Amino acid sequence: LPAHEGFYRHGLRVNNIEARAEELHRQGIETGPIVPGNRTTADGREIRWKLLWRLRDTKAEENQPRYPFILDWLEDEPTHEKTLESSGLLRQHPDGDIRTREAIWEVPDPKRTARRLSEVFEFPLTVNSDGSADLVTGRDLIWHIQEGSHNGIVDLKFDSPSHPFDVRIGSARFSTL
Repeated sequence: LPAHEGFYRHGLRVNNIEARAEELHRQGIETGPIVPGNRTTADGREIRWKLLWRLRDTKAEENQPRYPFILDWLEDEPTHEKTLESSGLLRQHPDGDIRTREAIWEVPDPKRTARRLSEVFEFPLTVNSDGSADLVTGRDLIWHIQEGSHNGIVDLKFDSPSHPFDVRIGSARFSTL
């Protein structure tokens, strides 16, 4: 197991997961069923969600990276954050507002992968002069896609107001910008 530790799959938050699933199917993405989930918090509040796992992109290259799962919290983002805060599941970090700002992907063909991800997720695409590409995924998060053999996410970069860090767990790296 230690030789294979790293990022496995990440998630993307959407509203109206049913409509998003239909759009993905039109784009050649085969998925599993939409699966409901829930949990009860310590204060008795029920938090509900729906998940959609992507199985295969029929239009992508054979050796494609893992696509994210799709998550619908069944409420808008500000309301959901308040739900998590009031239940104690989301708290302010002692170092302040730490946010994920960049996910670094390594793939064999960055331009091809980035173009397909941009098409599927409707994220704006910039192809850089060095052959890498950037996708703006929303809320100040960028997927930076560069050439490499890993075929997935290798690094998550964060804003940290007061303490820089650089931590590795297997092939996964967590670092500050």
